[in-house]
Order: sequence, then structure tokens, then C-alpha cells
Amino acid sequence: MKQWIAALLLMLIPGVQAAKPQKVTLMVDDVPVAQVLQALDEQEKLNLVVSPDVSGTVSLHLTDVPWKQALQTVVKSAGLITRQEGNILSVHSIA
Repeated sequence: MKQWIAALLLMLIPGVQAAKPQKVTLMVDDVPVAQVLQALDEQEKLNLVVSPDVSGTVSLHLTDVPWKQALQTVVKSAGLITRQEGNILSVHSIA
């Protein structure tokens, strides 16, 4: 019984509940993709590893998009893939 009450109290504390996904506004024109990935990384506080084979630029205009969707859009538009292990996010080319 005490465990149920403790669990219920934890759910009522605002900081303990799952946070809403962070929204991102991203407007870049012909910016190196590695730089855009680093800017996104700073918002989410992950450990980002960008492979040396990541190159090229992107032009994107995203408004109030969930962080994960923004990341996926950048990665897909640059022809890249991601792999996440814990809080380490690796980005590299498909080839």
C-alpha cells in the first residue's frame, strides 16, 4: 500500500513526469551539415560524434518541429544515417 501511495505522489510532482518533446525552429541556408548537427546537439545535450565522411551543406526552414524530427530531416536531406547508443549519437554517410 505504501508503495502505491509513493508511486502516486511521484506522478503528481511536475518535474518527475516525462517532459514534452522540445520544439526546434531551424532556418539555415547553405550551411555545413556538421555545423547544423552540432547546433541541434547543443539543444538536446547528447554526445555527438560526426564521422569525417560527413560533408556538404543543407538549406532548411523548419518551424516548431519536435527535436527528433528536425534531426531526422537534417540527416535524411544530407543522405546520412544515425546510430544512437545510450546518450551517444553517431552520424555518418550511408556508404
